[in-house]
Amino acid sequence: MKSNNLNKKIHRIIWSITVTLIVMLLFIVCLFFSSNQWNRTIHKAESFLQSRTNQINTQLEILVKYNEIIAENPLVYKYFSDDYENTQSAINATFYINDYFQTFYNSYDGTNTTIYIYHNNYALPPSTHSRYIDTLDEALCEEILNLRLNRFLWKNTADSTTLYGNMTKRTGTKMILAIPLTSDSINNILQLYDQSYNTHITAYQPEENGHIHLVNELINGQYISISIPKSEKHIIYLRNLTTTLMLTVFLFAIIYITSKKITSKITKNLYGFIDYLMSDNKYLLTRNMDIDADNEYKDMFLKIDRMVSEINKAHNDAEELRRRNTSLMLYHMQYQINPHLLYNALSALKWEAMQYGEAIPEKIDALADYYRLSLTQTPGDGYTFRDEADMIVKYITLLSLIHNFEYQYTIELDEKLLCAATIPHILQPFVENAILHGINRRESGYIKITGQIKTQGNKSQAEITLTDNGFGISAQKLKQLLNVNYTSQHSGLGVKNTLSRIRLYYGQESTVNITSKENEGTTVLLVFPYKP
Repeated sequence: MKSNNLNKKIHRIIWSITVTLIVMLLFIVCLFFSSNQWNRTIHKAESFLQSRTNQINTQLEILVKYNEIIAENPLVYKYFSDDYENTQSAINATFYINDYFQTFYNSYDGTNTTIYIYHNNYALPPSTHSRYIDTLDEALCEEILNLRLNRFLWKNTADSTTLYGNMTKRTGTKMILAIPLTSDSINNILQLYDQSYNTHITAYQPEENGHIHLVNELINGQYISISIPKSEKHIIYLRNLTTTLMLTVFLFAIIYITSKKITSKITKNLYGFIDYLMSDNKYLLTRNMDIDADNEYKDMFLKIDRMVSEINKAHNDAEELRRRNTSLMLYHMQYQINPHLLYNALSALKWEAMQYGEAIPEKIDALADYYRLSLTQTPGDGYTFRDEADMIVKYITLLSLIHNFEYQYTIELDEKLLCAATIPHILQPFVENAILHGINRRESGYIKITGQIKTQGNKSQAEITLTDNGFGISAQKLKQLLNVNYTSQHSGLGVKNTLSRIRLYYGQESTVNITSKENEGTTVLLVFPYKP
């Protein structure tokens, strides 16, 4: 029954993961192909637009070429600038002009356009291709005549585009060449080619109005555009999405049937293994499992077997640690008793020594005070640098009594540092070494301890300096002092032990630097994070 439930759960998980991955994959594929198809549609339209732009520009460049040819023909200037003595000669000139311009008209591929010459020779009668200049708009006429000779100007309206050329020369006759081209004429040019797209020629850029417009500017300042309905993009995406959904349903049907068969095959060996693990005799295994060499789960079964063996070992190690912890607790209780025995013994010796002199009781009191403060404080019990300073004072006092020599010292710690928590014997071993190996009974010898809190940004750290003017330490002895196996003969703690305790309490950011010169003195600099 349990195996059957597991089979269903595994099947559901595999099915859910597979469905999710396939849906995501097909959705991405659908977006990719839809986007690619739409981009191809836009690219094809852009290519078509560029081709039609080149074709229209070619036709417009023909008009510009006509302007140049006419402007360079001396006979045109002659016929429009001569003074005609009789009407017949004027009529003959008009016929010549019409025939000349009709040649250009007939050679042009477009339709609905006529070439005009606007002039001020009123001896010539108006004709198909010649008109009087005063029929032009005055402002337009002035703009054209201000052009340099043989230059042209495009003028566009909603219905047409016209090429104007300034043909005025020194003859005194004002001449303006005009080649108008209607919008229908340009559209007729487009109709000569394949009309796969709805292409327009306009004087202004088209507005959006539910369409995507691809626009190119013609050389005459007009715009040629292709309008593609935005709905075409939606149709592409919808068509691809429908195809994707149909494909998804088909794939899910295949995957569902296949996954059931695969799941049953995969979980067959797993069921036996799980039942084996869930049996009562598998908890805290004492023997290895028998695993078929052909089992596809062989590697996993072996790793689980090793893991259970390691759990057994960890269980045994934990039992051993509990036994050791009990011993340590007994030792700690005994350690708590020892100071009381020491205090009581020192007190008895003090009362007995008082019968023989005053020096011995004073020494016993100093020793008792020192050990009372030293042995009753541990990290986490509210021990501060103020307690450490008091212990150093009592220690120096005790050595002064024992050595019958008054040692000079100063302790200058900031009030903020005095209140900071610390561990016992963080400074005392360095003071001990300074006295016993530095200024031991040396006249004018002294020890100076200073400390302050320094803040930089969001970090605060304590810096404590211990300085003596003693005999100093040689490089070899300094190396020995820092050696892990070296311990002080007097304190038993050792500088190396102190360095290790500082690192354990304050972390890797703490540093201790010892410098010394023989016959000049020693300086110890302790830097560690500030702990309020």
